[in-house]
Amino acid sequence: TSSWATAQQFLAETSAHVVCIQEHRLRGREKIDEAYDWAARMGWTSIWGEAEQTDKDGFSGGVAIFARNGVGLRQQEFDTNLRHRVVAGILEAPSMPAMDIVSVYFKCVKGMAGEKGDLMAELAHFGDQSPRPGVIAGDFNAPPEVVASTKITDQINGRLLQPENNIPTCTAGKVHTTIDHIIAYGGLQAGVESVRVVCGTTVKTHRPVELQFKKELTSLRMRKLKKPPAISTIPVAPCQTYPEPPNYANERMLAATALKLAAAGNFRKATIALD
Repeated sequence: TSSWATAQQFLAETSAHVVCIQEHRLRGREKIDEAYDWAARMGWTSIWGEAEQTDKDGFSGGVAIFARNGVGLRQQEFDTNLRHRVVAGILEAPSMPAMDIVSVYFKCVKGMAGEKGDLMAELAHFGDQSPRPGVIAGDFNAPPEVVASTKITDQINGRLLQPENNIPTCTAGKVHTTIDHIIAYGGLQAGVESVRVVCGTTVKTHRPVELQFKKELTSLRMRKLKKPPAISTIPVAPCQTYPEPPNYANERMLAATALKLAAAGNFRKATIALD
């Protein structure tokens, strides 16, 4: 979105239930709290990754996820040193399975080496280890063929979703490009109804990518195959035999006799019967 002000405009006008924001450029607890409170007043729950301060006293990156009130959203741990570039949550909504949601912002350099390669590897590890299906959405700063070349979709049983209207997502520069992407994984891709690039919003230089799921998504079977552990080759000793359990028939008879005596008012004889 390039700034929090632009994100605010978009959040005020969109009809989406969940929004992933990149490059809000907010840093510091006070700034994040102010933005969180504004979003809450507008009917959004949100989770945040604050921006990073640059050498020139500016701010870079910053990611967030917003969900409408009524859609459960809570933050989950994502193992990374690039917390200004990625934030992860868990979504829970009616007619939907619990799912991961990740907002990511890659560094603006060509290719997928260096820091970008590290972040992609962290995303692959996260998706592979998660017990839930999920969505990774954001500014990858790379065309779809470069993202596909990393093989992340193979690692997480996912698919790089292609918008049906085939419109570039980045309008900066003379040549418009497609660098904003959504990856669905863990079987969730089977529930996708449509993917399209949205034109005519207040977001400058980028066009949002909209993902819509099929109704009653929980009726779809979500499968995530895991390689089973190897079968042990250690020899197992023969089954040990155990003695028969003790027979308490005599004790049960004495207890029954004592109960009858006590019921008849013969408490002393009942006590003797138990001794």
